[in-house]
Amino acid sequence: MPQGFSFFICCNPAVLSCRTLNSTHSALKKFIEEQEIVDLKVWTSQLKRTIQTAESLGVLYEQWKILNEIDAGVCEEMTYAEIEAKYPEEFAMRDQEKYLYRYPGGESYQDLVQRLEPVIMELERQGNVLVISHQAVMRCLLAYFLDKSADELPYLRCPLHTILKLTPVAYGCKVETITLNVEAVNTHRDKPSLNSSPVRMRRNSFTPRASADTVKRPRHHSLGSKPLHLLGPLPSLEDLSEQFKISCLF
Repeated sequence: MPQGFSFFICCNPAVLSCRTLNSTHSALKKFIEEQEIVDLKVWTSQLKRTIQTAESLGVLYEQWKILNEIDAGVCEEMTYAEIEAKYPEEFAMRDQEKYLYRYPGGESYQDLVQRLEPVIMELERQGNVLVISHQAVMRCLLAYFLDKSADELPYLRCPLHTILKLTPVAYGCKVETITLNVEAVNTHRDKPSLNSSPVRMRRNSFTPRASADTVKRPRHHSLGSKPLHLLGPLPSLEDLSEQFKISCLF
C-alpha cells in the first residue's frame, strides 16, 4: 500500500439474524461515512453475505472470487464441535499442523495463501480499500502485511463485526481495531497444547496444490513404485536367455 493510504478489513459471519445483519450494516456505514475517505474502493468475495454488506453501504463495489472463504470440503458449514464428533481423526490432524492441514475435498491455509496472492499484489498498488471478506481470508491478509509466520497465521484473532485498519508506516503496518458494537459469538480457537504423540498426516495434507483441479487428477506414481503393467508386457525367460547369449558374444 502506498504511504498515506489505509486498508480496511471487515469480517462477515456465516449466519446472521435480520436484526443483527441490519445493525452490522448500519454500524459499518456510519463508520465509513465518519472517516470521509477519498476514493474508497470496496472489494467483496462472491458469497452472498459480503455482497449484502457492500450493497448496504450504497457504493460501487468489486467482487473477487479469490476472496471467498477457505473451502472446508466435507466439513463445510460445520462447527468445531461437530467436526470433532463426526471426524475425530481429521480434527486431531488439523490440530497437529493447522497451516498445512487440508480438509478432505477442500483447502488448507497454505492453499488459501497461494489463492490470495493476486489480490495481495493488487492491494500493494491500491490506495484506500475496504475488503469485506471472511475470517480465514482475513487472517491470511493480516499475516502478510504484519509479516507473521505460517505457524502464527491460523491463530490470529479476527473477531466478527470488527474492522481492522492497516496503515503503512516505516518498516511495516500500523493496525487499529474498530469494534462495531454489534453482539457476536466468539469463534476464535486458541492453538492447542499437544502432549500426545504426533498424528500421521495424509499425504495430500502436506502436498501444495498447484492448480484448482489437482484433486480430480489420477494418482501419479513415484519413481520405482509404478505398477509393472504400465511398463508393457514382461519378457519371457527364453527372451532374457537369448539376450544374455548375444551380450556375451560381444
